[in-house]
Amino acid sequence: MGLVNTLERRFAWISFPGLLRGIVILQFFTFFLLAFRPEVLELLVFDWPGIRSGEVWRLLSFVFIPVLFPTSTISFIFIFFVLLIGFLIADSLENSWGAFRASVFCYATILCQIIANILFHKHLPSIPLSMGGALLDQSLFFAFATLFPRYEFRLMLLFPIQVCVLAIVNAVLLGLAIIVSSTEGIHVPAYLLLGFAPYLVWAVPLLVNHLRNRASTLHRQAAFQARQRPAGEAFHTCASCGATEHSHPDREFRMTEQDEELCSACLDEQP
Repeated sequence: MGLVNTLERRFAWISFPGLLRGIVILQFFTFFLLAFRPEVLELLVFDWPGIRSGEVWRLLSFVFIPVLFPTSTISFIFIFFVLLIGFLIADSLENSWGAFRASVFCYATILCQIIANILFHKHLPSIPLSMGGALLDQSLFFAFATLFPRYEFRLMLLFPIQVCVLAIVNAVLLGLAIIVSSTEGIHVPAYLLLGFAPYLVWAVPLLVNHLRNRASTLHRQAAFQARQRPAGEAFHTCASCGATEHSHPDREFRMTEQDEELCSACLDEQP
């Protein structure tokens, strides 16, 4: 964090407040543009030979291809939900990280995808045309799920589901896609790993620290409980037969209305 703060003081000019929200808005308008002029899609996709011949806008225009295409009437309804969710994710990340960190994450993700497109442009026909915009949106979604794992969405406007569950399902689907595509070569797995590199560089250390802290917490709790009770002392003791969890580990122990603890065998014998 000290390095990031130093960079923020020196390069504050690269901060772009509202950048993430702006990309969401451009994808929203591109959706409607494609609805009336579908041929525009060919002008937005990444095309390395076209870029070298002077079509330099293709270096960035692929980012504005929406994750949803106007292929049916219902897609025009879903695009508004996509817009609202995009605003939620964009505003949450910028409020949590600050404009500088959010901008740097977006710049790094787009840069990695540009590099991946240049390296694997010969194999892009086997990759969906919307991969650029989709990868950026998925990186932002994973970052949101990492920071706010307990946030709940309403699936079909009825069923609450935590965003961490959706992120896990998305990650499993991506993993399956990598496994399936790896049979045809390494270009698709390499493309995806490079595209998600900024998120992985940020999230993997967080996961490692979380697991390390969790293991340390469990160890301290076990040590504390061990100090509270002498070794070998029973926690449960049946008031009727004297059985404990050590002498009869297969039994369960319950408190009765008379405030007595009885084992499951004595409870079964009671009328």
